[in-house]
Amino acid sequence: MQSINLTRSRGNVVYVIYAVKNGGKIPFYVGESGRGIARMADYINASFGAATDFKVGRTIRLLEARGYEVIAELENAFDRKLKEKALIQRFHDMPLLNHVKSYDYKTQNKKAYEALLERFVEESFT
Repeated sequence: MQSINLTRSRGNVVYVIYAVKNGGKIPFYVGESGRGIARMADYINASFGAATDFKVGRTIRLLEARGYEVIAELENAFDRKLKEKALIQRFHDMPLLNHVKSYDYKTQNKKAYEALLERFVEESFT
């Protein structure tokens, strides 16, 4: 487990969310936040009205249904946007959810977007 200095970071973190199964750890989303670990609660809520929250949260649920454990590794980052970009580049050969098209919740059909996420999981985690 990685320690986060919440006093020093002022909530500025970068993080990688992984799917874990049979000893393998596969990154599937890279993010940054000024809200520290509180950002993870948004993914648990997975509100369709917040595209990234839904995209990540729904994918977490799909992975859990396939028997994966989902974990997040966080790191203090004063330059969080730069570090996020570097992490995305580091995982350039991995199928990251970051590259799945987002949506406008006012016009997007929820079932159609869920189907897109199901295809992402099916193609990336077979």
